[in-house]
Amino acid sequence: MNRPFVIGIVLFIVVLAGLLFLLKHKPKPPQVQNHNESAATAAPAQKTEEGQTQRRINVKLFFSNGNSTQLLPEERSVQYQDTLLTQAKEVLNELIKGPTGDLQSTIPDKTQLKDLFITKDGVAYADFSQELAGGMPGGSTAEMNTVFSIVNTLTLNFPQIKRVQILVNDQAVETLSGHVDLSHPLHQDLSLVPQTSEPASPQTNQTQPS
Repeated sequence: MNRPFVIGIVLFIVVLAGLLFLLKHKPKPPQVQNHNESAATAAPAQKTEEGQTQRRINVKLFFSNGNSTQLLPEERSVQYQDTLLTQAKEVLNELIKGPTGDLQSTIPDKTQLKDLFITKDGVAYADFSQELAGGMPGGSTAEMNTVFSIVNTLTLNFPQIKRVQILVNDQAVETLSGHVDLSHPLHQDLSLVPQTSEPASPQTNQTQPS
C-alpha cells in the first residue's frame, strides 16, 4: 500500500470524525419565552408581506368619562411581547397615548414612562417623568382618575401584578397633587369601574398582513 493512499484514508477518517462530532454537539435553537407570567397567550403566527411574524393581543385601558370618578375601559390591540415586563410597558405606553374614542385621557400631556419594575411578589413600580405630577390639573377627582387608571390598567390586564406603586423621576412620592397617598403600593380599586365592565384579561387576536 503506497504512502499517498494511506494519507488519503487517514484524512478521510479525520474529516468524517469531525463531521460526526459537530453533528452530535450541534447547539439546540433557543426556545422563545412564552407568556407564562402574563394573562396573554400567543396568537397563531402570521407572516406579513416582509416575511416577519406579527402577533397582537387585545387589552383594556382605563380612561375617565369626564364628569365623575368612574373609569371606563377602552379595548385596544397592542403588539404581542414575549415577557410580562415588556408587555406591561407596552400597555402603559398605550395608556399614556390617551383614548381613541369619546373618553378623556387621565395622564397629563408630555408624560413619559421612564421605567417599570415588577417584583417576584407581584408589586409593580411604575416610574414616570415629572410631567405626571407637574401637569396635574388639580382636584381630588382628577388625581384619583390618574392614579387608578394606571393601577387598574396594570392589575386588571395582568393578574400577576397585585399592587402598583407610582414613582416620579426615580423617586417615591407622597402624592401627585395632595389627595391620594402614593407612599406605598396600591391595590386596584374596582369601585371606580362600572359593574358592567368586566376584568380586562387580554385576549389574543391575529393581525392581517397589510
